[in-house]
Amino acid sequence: MLNQYNALYQGNMTVDEYYARFLKLSQYAFVPGTDPKLQVVQFRSHLRHDIKSKVAVFPVTSLIDVVSTAQRAESQLAEKQSRNNKATYGGSNKKMNEKN
Repeated sequence: MLNQYNALYQGNMTVDEYYARFLKLSQYAFVPGTDPKLQVVQFRSHLRHDIKSKVAVFPVTSLIDVVSTAQRAESQLAEKQSRNNKATYGGSNKKMNEKN
């Protein structure tokens, strides 16, 4: 299980999916009394690059903080992608041959 924990990266998972998997595997990876900051470092460093770059600018002190920040970053990226898709593929609502 420790190897699976160390090899865990967010990849195509959502932040919530990654967090759930991270928590499950971290039960076997950490000895009681281990510094919780190590969990923060591990979780943050294995996020997808686009999310990690947004999370890195915020000071986080706990795993919950980094997860919450990553969720917000993921949401913002999804909204931006949605806007870009609408701009690229949405086109205009006006009829092409409309006469005034």
